[in-house]
Formats: sequence, structure tokens, C-alpha cells
Amino acid sequence: MRIEEQVISYGGYDEAAMKLGGGMGPGVLFQHSEKEKYIAFCEAHSGKTLFGFGLHLETEEVAAMKDKLQEILADSYEWTPSARRAEQGELSPGEYTDYASALYLATGARFFKFRSGSFRHYFVLGTNCVKLADTLLRASGSATVATGIIAPGTYYDFLNREFMRAGSNVVSRTVYYDTSLDHPAEG
Repeated sequence: MRIEEQVISYGGYDEAAMKLGGGMGPGVLFQHSEKEKYIAFCEAHSGKTLFGFGLHLETEEVAAMKDKLQEILADSYEWTPSARRAEQGELSPGEYTDYASALYLATGARFFKFRSGSFRHYFVLGTNCVKLADTLLRASGSATVATGIIAPGTYYDFLNREFMRAGSNVVSRTVYYDTSLDHPAEG
């Protein structure tokens, strides 16, 4: 999710503390301000295809989302991935390949864990990245789809339908993918 120039995501980014194959563990929110670096990282690191939806929001709706994000972060503390800890001399120098370290090295992202609240524990079938997006969108007053188990695919379908609907506040859709896949190497 991006609010103005802030790229924000939530998930189980502390891989060492995750359980059930990464399905649950401490919740971690990351943020940084360079969307293009994040897109390039996702393409290079994991071959992800990203879908971006732009929403038309009034100034007060954006302000409400920012306020909600600050409320969520009020009971958080900065968490440092291994690669940054090594840069600071807290860990031995080396190659740290966990996702959070790779993301930090590629983008300079800052990470936050929570002392309490609904985002303290990540759970793939409930307290996930979609819950964060939905919580922020609800704060803006936008209609959302959060009923039952909210998964990325469910939210994608909702946003895609809204994009196609006349008069919706979902005003753009962009697909980001590794364009080198369009032109296989000749051999």
C-alpha cells in the first residue's frame, strides 16, 4: 500500500520467529518512500507481479488514513533486520539473505513490531497485509470488503471490480512485472 509517497506493508517479515511454515508469528510493518525501488526489489528478489490500484481520495480522507497509521504505529518499536544489525556492528559481517535484510539493503526500509494491539501477531488467514490495507481504507471512509477471511486475492477481486464500476473511487490499475520475461534469451 502507498499513502502519498510512503510505501507500507505488513507481514511476517521476522523469518526467524515465524511458525507454521511462515503462517504465523510476530507482525512486522515496513515503510519507505521509494516505490520504484520496492517494485524493482520484488521483481528481482522473488519474481513477484504486483498489482497497483489508485484511489481518488479527498485531502481529509488521506489525512484520516495517515492518522490511523500513526495510531497503529503508536504502540510499535523499530525492529532491525540482520543485515542492518551487521552494518551497525551488532552481528558479524556476512551475507544475510532473509527477506527483511534483502528488502532493507535494496530500499532502506524501516521495520516496526508491535507491543500490543491487533497487529502484534501476524496470521496469514486474518491479521495479514490485507487487514492493514482494509483498516486504513476504512479510516478514510472508503467502502471495503473485509468480511470473513480476507486474503490478497479477495481484495484484488474487490478492487478490480471497483475499478471497472463507473463512479468508483478506484481510478487506476497498474500491473508491475519483470519485463525481461517478455523476451526470452535467444540461444
